Amino acid sequence: MTVMSRLKQWSDAGELNFSRFMEIALYDESDGYYQKAVKIGLQDADFYTAAQFSLFSATLGQYAFLRWRDFGEPLELQVVEYGAGQGELAQGIARQLLATLPKGVHVRYVIVDPSPMLRQLQAERLAADGLQNSERIHFCWEEPDASLDTVFVGNEVLDALPVEIVRRTKLGWEQAFVTIADSGQASFSWGAAAPEIASSAMKYVDCPEGTQAEVCPGLDEFFRQLSRIGRNIRGLFIDYGITTGAWRDGMRPQGTIRAFSSHRVTDVLSSPGLSDITSDVNWDHAYASAAKAGFRVLPLQSQGQFLLSSGILNVLESMTDSSAFEDANRRRVALTNQLKQLVLPGGMGERFSVMECDWMAGEHSC
Repeated sequence: MTVMSRLKQWSDAGELNFSRFMEIALYDESDGYYQKAVKIGLQDADFYTAAQFSLFSATLGQYAFLRWRDFGEPLELQVVEYGAGQGELAQGIARQLLATLPKGVHVRYVIVDPSPMLRQLQAERLAADGLQNSERIHFCWEEPDASLDTVFVGNEVLDALPVEIVRRTKLGWEQAFVTIADSGQASFSWGAAAPEIASSAMKYVDCPEGTQAEVCPGLDEFFRQLSRIGRNIRGLFIDYGITTGAWRDGMRPQGTIRAFSSHRVTDVLSSPGLSDITSDVNWDHAYASAAKAGFRVLPLQSQGQFLLSSGILNVLESMTDSSAFEDANRRRVALTNQLKQLVLPGGMGERFSVMECDWMAGEHSC
């Protein structure tokens, strides 16, 4: 069954709220956007992420190394990456860990990704780099081992969780539904928001009357599952987001939901299964869900602040020191350009934020 036929079934039943539309369009097992070879990169792609920059992935590898030290330097470390794309981030993190961890330490690297095509691309990339068969690191696409000290990474993951589109009216909160005509044309309709959606909207959005926003009904369950992936857990999510204060001030009156294809913004309803659908992360809601699941959450940082505090400048030095002189100069120029894009205000360093949280086993014992 295709994405469109599945959507039409729900629409005909009058039960196609927007979160269900988004979930089917992105994650349908046979035909969803993320079940295909998603085009990620700087050219001929739908979008690109910081994972395409080797300096970024190496710095996250350094972050994982520092967390290993915080865990007391165990002989086995688990890294769990959510939404690993084409495997660039896993590749860079693994290389950095192999360069910094003592040889007696083994890494279990778990990739959580819904796309069979992307899992294949990830495995091929890691095998071509010689990482897949390394004795010191084991890559797998299985359930995380809850008995291991674990570092998790999610780069542009929370923005892909299905959301409900809501709007505030004089009579209260409404939520968006999608109607699919026999011709296949999709359009929005509005109805009274379900009580739990209205409650989340009031608590985490509180936008002015006449404006739209989004709420993510799956955040609580996402963080509950996250709290079960390891013994001691430390990790981060990197994403673009918004706060309740910004919603309340009416800064995004039309909401943040959008779709991307070939680096261009497209209509959200026009091509389900063929374009990426995303919305800004509501950081206040995410923080509340993480705390409810038992995580200690650190203050939100800009990506630039986080990378600098995680030693990106030292990582840059280490990535050029071992090269021949001319090659080192060329490499330094390329990495310096990456540094500017990743860290400086006005670009990714300011646009993206980092949510870091941890779960220590001793703090949750009965």
